Amino acid sequence: MGTVFDGLDAAGLRGAVKVVHPAQADDAEFRARFRREVQLSARVQGPCLVPLIAADGEALSPWLATAYASGLTLDRYVAAHGHSDRHARMDQS
Repeated sequence: MGTVFDGLDAAGLRGAVKVVHPAQADDAEFRARFRREVQLSARVQGPCLVPLIAADGEALSPWLATAYASGLTLDRYVAAHGHSDRHARMDQS
């Protein structure tokens, strides 16, 4: 879908910036879904949600910026803790 970058704003606050991959940026249907994601992200809040800071769904390369959430990347988490068997348990129920 794209690449997530670690960034700093002018005040030195850390954030995550997701930039859409060019192949998806050329897809009108994908852009519509991305704009909906941005609109919904701007409206919802909660203790387990990372707040949206800014976004531009109309840019040549659409992007969104969120507050930084510290933690392991997915590949490092899996390397440290192994794969989840959640889906296997769900299939057995």
